[in-house]
Amino acid sequence: AKWDFEIGGLAETIHFPEGVVGGEPIFVPSATPQPCDGDDAGYIGMFLWDSRNCESTFVLYDARTMAAEPVVEMHVPRRV
Repeated sequence: AKWDFEIGGLAETIHFPEGVVGGEPIFVPSATPQPCDGDDAGYIGMFLWDSRNCESTFVLYDARTMAAEPVVEMHVPRRV
């Protein structure tokens, strides 16, 4: 979830598909931030566990848009 301190409330939420559980998210800042980019220039990274097919993945979501589709999703060979 993304909290907006200017409005004092929840701004965005990423919803996972049924059967998918997300781990603790971390913020990964952009490698080339620009002065006007704001605090959300980067990515939200986390491990996901899909109980439907017993697979783990590592995903990066765009922290600015909080789009439900990850920017990248990488298969992890072991459960995390």
